Amino acid sequence: MRKKFHRLAPLVHCLRVALVIALCVLIPPAHDRGRWAGERMPAPELSIVKRIVPAATRIDADADADGFWGIYDDQDKRLGRAARTMPAAKDVIGYRGPTEALLVIDEQFNLLGTQMLDSGDTEEHVRAVRNDKPFFDQFTRWNWSGPEEPAKIDAVSGATLTSLALAKGVLTRIGGNRGSLVFPDEISIEELSDWFPDAGRVENRDHRVVVFDHQGNELGQVLRSGPYSETIIGYQGPTELLLRLDARTGQEGQSEPKERSPIVRAIFIRSSFDNQPYVRYCRMERSFWNKFVDRSMAELAATNLEQSGIEGVSGATMTSLAISETIFATADRWADRVRETAERRRMESTLRGRLASWLGDIRFGVTDFACFAMLLTLSILKSRGLFRRRWLRSLWLAASVVVIGLWSGNLISMALIAGWGGEGIAWRLAPALAAIALIAFASPPIGKSNPYCNHLCPHGALQQSLRPKPKSRRRIRLPATLTRVLMVVPGSCLVIAYLLLLFRPSVDLAGWEPFHSYLYRVAPLTSIAFAIATLLFASVVPMGYCRMGCPTGRLLDYLRRSAGSNRVETADGVALALLLVAIATRLA
Repeated sequence: MRKKFHRLAPLVHCLRVALVIALCVLIPPAHDRGRWAGERMPAPELSIVKRIVPAATRIDADADADGFWGIYDDQDKRLGRAARTMPAAKDVIGYRGPTEALLVIDEQFNLLGTQMLDSGDTEEHVRAVRNDKPFFDQFTRWNWSGPEEPAKIDAVSGATLTSLALAKGVLTRIGGNRGSLVFPDEISIEELSDWFPDAGRVENRDHRVVVFDHQGNELGQVLRSGPYSETIIGYQGPTELLLRLDARTGQEGQSEPKERSPIVRAIFIRSSFDNQPYVRYCRMERSFWNKFVDRSMAELAATNLEQSGIEGVSGATMTSLAISETIFATADRWADRVRETAERRRMESTLRGRLASWLGDIRFGVTDFACFAMLLTLSILKSRGLFRRRWLRSLWLAASVVVIGLWSGNLISMALIAGWGGEGIAWRLAPALAAIALIAFASPPIGKSNPYCNHLCPHGALQQSLRPKPKSRRRIRLPATLTRVLMVVPGSCLVIAYLLLLFRPSVDLAGWEPFHSYLYRVAPLTSIAFAIATLLFASVVPMGYCRMGCPTGRLLDYLRRSAGSNRVETADGVALALLLVAIATRLA
C-alpha cells in the first residue's frame, strides 16, 4: 500500500505545481487596463506639458488622427505636439506593472522631452525615475526613429526595470508611421455619409478607416492622402484627398481575388491650402476624376505624372496637376507600406522570423551577462561538488551578495511575483532576472533542490556567513513553542499577501521582505533597517529569517519535490481555498 501511494507522488506534486501556477495567473493587474481600451485618451495636463515646453499656454482638447495634441503659446502659435504612450505601451511591463509617459515632438518630429505620467511600479522605483534628470535628458537627442543606438539607453540605477519600461514605451509609441502635421484630423463618420449612407461606425487603421454598417458588416474602406503626400504643392498649397477603396470587385459586377490590389471607386477633396476657386474648378470637373477611378491602387502606384499624360483642369492647371501627383504618390507609398507589411508577415510566419521577432527586443546589459555567468558557474560548481571546499563556498556567497544583490538587484520577492503574475513577465527588459526566476521556480519541483535559496539569494548568503556555530556563545535556542509559532509566519504572510492582491491589486509588497534593501540607491531607510534586523536575528538564530520569516522561501519550499510529496498537506488545502476565492473574485 505504501508503494502504491508513493507512486502517486509525481501526480500529486504536479497538481501542487499547477495549483501555484493557477494562483499566479489569477493575480489581478495592479492597474485597470480597461481605461486604455478605448481609442480616445484624455489630453495630458498642461502643467506637465509646461515642464517640457515652458511657453505653452494651452493644449488641444481632442487628439488628432495620430493621437497627438497640439501645444500653443499665448499668441496661438503651435509649439509642438504632445502624445501619451498609452495604449500603445500597455504591454510593456516593468517591475510591477506598465508605465505611462508623456512625449512632446516639434514640427520636424524630433523629441523635445519626456515626462512620466503614471506607473504601476513601486513608489521607490517611480520616485527614483522621476528625480533622475539625466535619464530624461537623453530623450531630447531622439528623433522619430528613436535613439541612434537603442541598446545604449541609460537606465536609472536601482530602478532599471521601471526606467527601461518607460523608454520602451516611448519607442513603441513613436515607432512606425509619422503621420501628417499639415492634415492631422482623423476621418469622421459624418464625412462619409454620401459614400456610405448606411454606415454605423468607422474604425481607424493606419491613416485609413474601415466602414461598418449597424450590423457590423464591412461596407468599404477610405484612405486619406495627407500622411502619404502632404508636401506636394499646387498653386499655393497642398491638398488632402479621400480615396474610397473597394477590395471585393474589379469592374462593376466582376469578382476579383482578395489578394489583388483594391480598386479606387471614388475620390473626394477633403481639404486644401490651395487657391479655393481653383479647388472648386477641380471639384466640378468630372472628366478629371474619371482618369483615376475604377483603377487599382497597384496600377496608380506604377504610374507617375509624366506617364499619365494628364494635362490638368482648364483654369486650374497647377492645382489639378498637384492633385494628380498626390494621387500617384499616395498610391505608391501605400503600396510600399503594403509590401513591407506583407514581407513582415511572411517573415513572422517562418521559424526564423518568429525567433527574430521574439528575441529581437531582448536587452542585455553588463549586469545581465554577469548574472548569466554566475548561473553557468553555479551549474559547474554543483556538478563537480566543489562547494564542499569551505574557501570556495565563502567566495561564492560573497559573489552572490555583490553581483546578484548589490550590483544587479536581481532578487526574487513577493512583489516581483505579484507584478509579473498580474501583468506578465518582463523577460525582454530583464533577461537575467527572468532566468533566475525560472531556475528558482523550476528546480524545486523538477530537481528536488532549491538552488536559489541555497546558492543565489544574497540575503540567504549573508545569513549563511553570519550563522553561529553550534557551540557559539551568541547562539540562542528558542523555546519549542515559540519556534513552532514562528514557523507559521512565512506561510501566513503568503496567504495575507495573496488575499490583499485579490481585493487591493495595487498593494505594494516590497516592504514585506528585506530584499528591497539591496536596491540601496532607491530603497527607503525602513527597508534597510528591516534587512539589518533580520540579519541580526540570523546571527543568533541559525538562518532565522530564512526558516521563520521568508514568504518567498516558503513558496519555493512548498514547490520542492520530496519523499513526502505524495501526502496531502495543510498547505494544499489553504492553496486550494485561495484558488476558489481567486476564481470567485474573477467571476464577480
